[in-house]
Amino acid sequence: MKSLKEFKGELKEKCTKKNLLFLLEMCFYGYFFLQMSLNLCHGAEAAYQVIRDGFNYEAICYLLGIVIVATRAQIWHWIPMVAAGLYTGGCCLYLHKMMFASEMLRATEMKMLAYGLFGVLIIDLLIRRQYVKLKERNWVLTGILLFAVLTTWIFCKGGSNTIYFLCPFAVVYCVRITEEKWKQLLMCFTVAYVISVAWIFGNSLLLVPYTGGRYWGVFLNLSTIGLFSAGAAVCGLFWIFMRKKDRWKLSWRYLPAVLCILGGLAAVSMISARTAQLGFICVIAFVIIFCPAKGDIGVVRKRFFIVAGSGVILLLCGFGVLWGLYQIDKETLREYISNDIIYNNVAYWHGRARTMFRAESRVFEHGTLLAMLDRFGSGRLGIWLEYIANLNLFGHTTTYLEEMKPHRTHAHNTYISFLYNYGIVPGGAFLCWYAALFITAVKKNLKGNIIYLLPTLWLVLALGGMLTDTFFWIYPTQFVLLFLLYPLMVNIEKKEKETNAES
Repeated sequence: MKSLKEFKGELKEKCTKKNLLFLLEMCFYGYFFLQMSLNLCHGAEAAYQVIRDGFNYEAICYLLGIVIVATRAQIWHWIPMVAAGLYTGGCCLYLHKMMFASEMLRATEMKMLAYGLFGVLIIDLLIRRQYVKLKERNWVLTGILLFAVLTTWIFCKGGSNTIYFLCPFAVVYCVRITEEKWKQLLMCFTVAYVISVAWIFGNSLLLVPYTGGRYWGVFLNLSTIGLFSAGAAVCGLFWIFMRKKDRWKLSWRYLPAVLCILGGLAAVSMISARTAQLGFICVIAFVIIFCPAKGDIGVVRKRFFIVAGSGVILLLCGFGVLWGLYQIDKETLREYISNDIIYNNVAYWHGRARTMFRAESRVFEHGTLLAMLDRFGSGRLGIWLEYIANLNLFGHTTTYLEEMKPHRTHAHNTYISFLYNYGIVPGGAFLCWYAALFITAVKKNLKGNIIYLLPTLWLVLALGGMLTDTFFWIYPTQFVLLFLLYPLMVNIEKKEKETNAES
């Protein structure tokens, strides 16, 4: 048993100025990541574009604030201070002249602040020259992305939402973040993101209690909030795989990670977000195939066939369960199931089974396999074909198909949406970028460096979710992905010579 004097001595040693500043910095990152995540979610859930812009640019401001502190930008240098003063004065005059309404004023203020912080970082890069060097950049990924963005800006009729590649990500991919700092940012982000999911979903449950069935709560888009919630489960997986010395050892320290995974999956299950379910299934399959493989291609190949076979068996079992539900009417279900929550959940899938096996499609011949798949996907298969039939080289002015404009039905597939919105040339370049990202992420992840794990898992989640819904760049999953891709776009790994020199 330690004496009080010994305890005070240890506490004094730990409470040094350096440790306190480090703790303060971590709290700063955590709070800013929390606000960024909350604003991204509120922006995706806002009913009007002006309100969305306000939330989105506020999220960008928090991200740029994190980058400023992480890179130790010299904001007190006289050049950025003079530029900031002139910029602020010009913004004030503009706002005074235009006299915006309250909603428009907030969105405009956030946009001006975001571009102001963007300018500060650009000036700091030019002054200190602490930008990423050419040899430190992945030029395959960078080249494809530059081609996609530039062709979109020059030729595409509907590429205005790619402006986020300028602010903030043009500067994010240019600043230099060390490997050690990146690991700190990952930990702060995951903790903050899990808290944001708990906060958003917890508030919804307080306002609209769960009674079973498909939970809408206070949300507008279940696919978006479903993928947002699945991100918490991905963060939990990341914590589990951050083990040391490659040893699996049961410990109470895994409890928060397990709770995050279970909580995220519970939220996804409650809202019955098939998009999020598909995305997380892809993550689990990826983890089983690649994560413990340690670069052994033979092990990867064996696990791939095991996962593929298991997937086929589960699909057949799921088909059988749906067929069984189809044979039962709702009254019979109610007789056997007295609990309201269980009944409402079973009734939801009973409804999906009835629409699936009736196979009445507006595009395909009734009763065919294609009609069944189309109805199970809420008409997605037919929507995809209609969008594909209307593709052109350089996109459209609207994000919705003109023939579907009265119904405001988007493509329900991000890949097809890219091809439709941006055109076959720029949109195809974005798809090539995603393919190159996945290949690069898999190769990097097999090396075992922890800095690539969360970006890889998040990329798999996004790629899976993008198959059945449309997610624009500012949506939470896409925006977070663009930030997490930093170590794939820029080489931040410490070289052995540098590590030995430091030691």
